Amino acid sequence: MSSPPVRPLITRALLLAHSVCAPGLAAWDAIGPDHTLDPNDKAAVIAALRAGLAPHWRWAHGRGLLSCNLTGADLAGADLTNANLTRADLTNADLTGADLKGANLTRADLTNADLTGADLTNANLTRADLTNADLTGADLKGANLTRADLTNADLTGADLTGANLKGANLYRADLTGADLTNANLTRADLTNADL
Repeated sequence: MSSPPVRPLITRALLLAHSVCAPGLAAWDAIGPDHTLDPNDKAAVIAALRAGLAPHWRWAHGRGLLSCNLTGADLAGADLTNANLTRADLTNADLTGADLKGANLTRADLTNADLTGADLTNANLTRADLTNADLTGADLKGANLTRADLTNADLTGADLTGANLKGANLYRADLTGADLTNANLTRADLTNADL
């Protein structure tokens, strides 16, 4: 018995990437009129990223996953290693236990996102908005958080070994039990932060 063809899944995932991340490039009935991600399409988004379609699509159209609207998306446990989520809107997204090693989240909006136990090793979070984000127990070793907004973020028990927090806003952030060994905190705002 032969295995099912892979092309339909890849084509479906690629169309989803077009519809969610660059409205107008492709129309797909599963995407709502406001171009938000339908929870039933979680598998297609993850499939597109795992199949390496984001880099190919970025090469073909110069956009990657630029400005994706993934508000409230359920991406818990997703393998998003090296994903390009530049400027993605991940407000209220569930990224619990997600693998985001090496991911590009430059200027991404992660307000109120749940990143509990997520692996963000060497991720680029330059100027990302992590206001009220839950990063409890997250692995941020070597992550670039230059000028990131971590206002009221929960970093309890997070591993920030070697992380770059230069100019980051950590106002009222909870860093209880966080490992800041060799972290760069130059010009970081730690006003009312819990260390």
